[in-house]
Amino acid sequence: MLQARADSGGVQISSDIDENLVAIKIDERRLKQIFLNLISNAIKFTPEGGEVSVRGYLNQDYEIYFVVTDNGVGMTKEGIEKAFELFGQADSSLARKYEGTGLGLPLVKQLVETHGGSFKLESELKKGSIATVCFPAERLISAQPEQTNTQLSLS
Repeated sequence: MLQARADSGGVQISSDIDENLVAIKIDERRLKQIFLNLISNAIKFTPEGGEVSVRGYLNQDYEIYFVVTDNGVGMTKEGIEKAFELFGQADSSLARKYEGTGLGLPLVKQLVETHGGSFKLESELKKGSIATVCFPAERLISAQPEQTNTQLSLS
């Protein structure tokens, strides 16, 4: 679904998920919602010929990081603040053009924090955005064959 959306908009999408991210203790449905919102936004606000990347890794303290980066339209600091408000839009003219509701980023923030994590959005107008989700180390499950993994699929 996401890959098809990227292809139809002429956006390149890539992912690099650390092989040590075998399984994490997070509601699978909610994790998919987080990814869907972040990656969909990145694709939506990236022009044809642009790029979106998804990266997942563990830091030295075994904290779990997921980072979605794009080189899209970007936002001002004021726009970021507005985008975190329910039904808020960084720029109302973009909301009309890109058909946004203003629920995606507030939902992501709520879901991440509900699971004990943190969410940060950095952006620069006309340069793109970086969305970073961090979950604490206690959310990591050691690799064991009988456990199921939440897989990130871009198709």
